[in-house]
Amino acid sequence: FETDPGQQLQIDWKENFKYVTKEGELIYLNVFVGILGYSRYSLYHVTLNRRQYTLFAVLNDIFEKLGGIPKEILNDNMTTIMEEPRTSYRPGSVNQKFEQFSRDYNFVVRACVARRASTKGKVESQMKLIDELDAYQGKFSFEELVGHVEKMNLRKNLEIHPTTKKSPMSLLEYEKDFLSPLPSKEIRSRYYYQQTVKVNSSSMISYQSNQYSVPAEYIGKRLGLEVEDHTLYLYDNTKLI
Repeated sequence: FETDPGQQLQIDWKENFKYVTKEGELIYLNVFVGILGYSRYSLYHVTLNRRQYTLFAVLNDIFEKLGGIPKEILNDNMTTIMEEPRTSYRPGSVNQKFEQFSRDYNFVVRACVARRASTKGKVESQMKLIDELDAYQGKFSFEELVGHVEKMNLRKNLEIHPTTKKSPMSLLEYEKDFLSPLPSKEIRSRYYYQQTVKVNSSSMISYQSNQYSVPAEYIGKRLGLEVEDHTLYLYDNTKLI
């Protein structure tokens, strides 16, 4: 179905993609995909987990890149958004933290009926593209893989779309005028992106010129780092260290 300019962003994850870097490091990646319903402009993000804090940060980054907010987000029943799933018999409910996020950014949450993926078919169609990454096993470092995903994203946005007969990049310039304004920088700063850090041979990670120790089993691994309420949280994929 078609939507008006600035009306809808469809979102989804390519989950737990197993990738071996050229250094031999095994990592489990998640690729977040957001696509504007009118222009088909897409935005990809590689993350090491799908926690709610990561989702906030990714959406915040997408909104800042777009320079505005769509009126609604169409999502499946991911637990980071929904307290109760929407079904054919129940409307579902949004969890408290995501409800606050949606109020801060002034958009409406729309959930698909469970197991009805075709509702968000525009973003679902992007998942096959992400499967291309399997051909690059062992060829990239983590940083190079992130760069490759960005190139894939750019390529997709420059291609002529079979329905609109125009490139998403060209239609985005028109759609931008229909997006709602960003919230204040103070509000956006609450949701900034999770960092990734690598554990050195001394079993330490560095953050803001300080070093912090982690168990020796994580030497050489890449961890997710979040800062919340003056506390550092380190994750191995979804596991809190």
